[in-house]
Amino acid sequence: MLALLSALAVASIISVVLSLLLLRFDDCQTGEGQEDKASARSELLQQVNRLLPQTQCGKCGYAGCAPYAAALIHANESLSLCPPGGNRTQNKLARLLGRSENAGDNGRPAARIAHIDPDRCIGCVKCLHVCPVDAIIGAARQLHVIIPAHCTGCELCLPPCPVDCIRIIPAPPPHWQWQNPAPRYGQAS
Repeated sequence: MLALLSALAVASIISVVLSLLLLRFDDCQTGEGQEDKASARSELLQQVNRLLPQTQCGKCGYAGCAPYAAALIHANESLSLCPPGGNRTQNKLARLLGRSENAGDNGRPAARIAHIDPDRCIGCVKCLHVCPVDAIIGAARQLHVIIPAHCTGCELCLPPCPVDCIRIIPAPPPHWQWQNPAPRYGQAS
């Protein structure tokens, strides 16, 4: 009888140890899956962050491009919160994240760029140093000019200007088009 009880006790202990080992093995496998998911999310976060313009302007309401990228992934934030990135960035983000290109487009403001008033610019070069995309050209005590194709409208150049000669204006259309083209020959007007 004692031998039978001893055998049962040993068998019970062995089954408990085996079940604990199996649970541990399952946890390890699940942990590996979690690590893979975390790695994939981290890679996606890096890809989204690379698509953003890296101006760190805060126009999106976040402290910079990386926090906005995280919100795009984890909080399903609107794609249209990055004015410096414009439609091109919004479309690239939509494709990467598998969303509609106009997802979250809540009355997106028109693209805007900086403009320097040539009569007021004193050539202090303070705006040159803060422009994250080098869209301002000029030299000390010379007139500065904005390169419209490079300007993202981030407004980082506004605060350092001592004479307030920089203002934000609507960006020109990318390609000029005649607004009211004449009808082609043979078409009714």
